[in-house]
Amino acid sequence: MVIYVHRVFMIFTDTLTNGNYYLAKYTYEDGELTTEIENDGYPPMSQLFLSSVKILGISEDTFYTKADLETNRKVSDDTPQQLLLNTATRVLQVQNVRLPMNYSFKIKLM
Repeated sequence: MVIYVHRVFMIFTDTLTNGNYYLAKYTYEDGELTTEIENDGYPPMSQLFLSSVKILGISEDTFYTKADLETNRKVSDDTPQQLLLNTATRVLQVQNVRLPMNYSFKIKLM
């Protein structure tokens, strides 16, 4: 089992003590990418949208045909996600995610 964890941390015009920052944690484990918003204290993040997700290092014996997107809030556009795998670089791209950056989400690859 391989687990990858990455955090995105943005501080804008104010300090950590006031909570005016954005912090998201991304975890990939067993074909599932999970994002947890740990602090959403910067309102402009709700105006930024995640349009696609790239997952690097997909193993050669792994093949996905579907991405199931779960969010903690209703997304107005129910456009299905598309999967693109570059077999040379082993990079999997999930397109049509279309989520505000301040939404927690989970992408299950099947």
